[in-house]
Amino acid sequence: MESAATVKPTYEGPDGGRRMRFMSDIVTMKAATTNTGGVYSLFETATPPGGGCPTHAQRYDDNTFYVLEGRYRFVLGDQEIELEPGGYIFAPRGTPHGYTNTGNATARMLIFVTPGGIKETFLDDVDSRDVRQKDESGMSTVLAVAPKYGIEFT
Repeated sequence: MESAATVKPTYEGPDGGRRMRFMSDIVTMKAATTNTGGVYSLFETATPPGGGCPTHAQRYDDNTFYVLEGRYRFVLGDQEIELEPGGYIFAPRGTPHGYTNTGNATARMLIFVTPGGIKETFLDDVDSRDVRQKDESGMSTVLAVAPKYGIEFT
């Protein structure tokens, strides 16, 4: 991790950031670990109706989800929670969590990951923008790569 003295101020415009596909979602990296001294990563996710991420637990990082648009159903441990814009969920490492867009339009949320770097590398490994058609889940690739990053799907 870099010291506070070596981390430089940075910004990203509304259309900025590296885009990648994760299963059904388009994920935009808004803050990379290289810009935060390894403290966190920040992603904006656009999820089509019915899309999302199956329930899983992460061994090495914590996730905070903040809904910007639309409606999501989250699994958080043994709970199911419906969230609209302004709602958030914190999933500490080891907690099973997943989400589905339950609305009729694309939903968007921010995902704040601490520490940074792990999810970035995982997404690089499973990014499928050029590998498959838009409507395929890519789950076989995700399942093959996930254990390397301490991710277990339930």
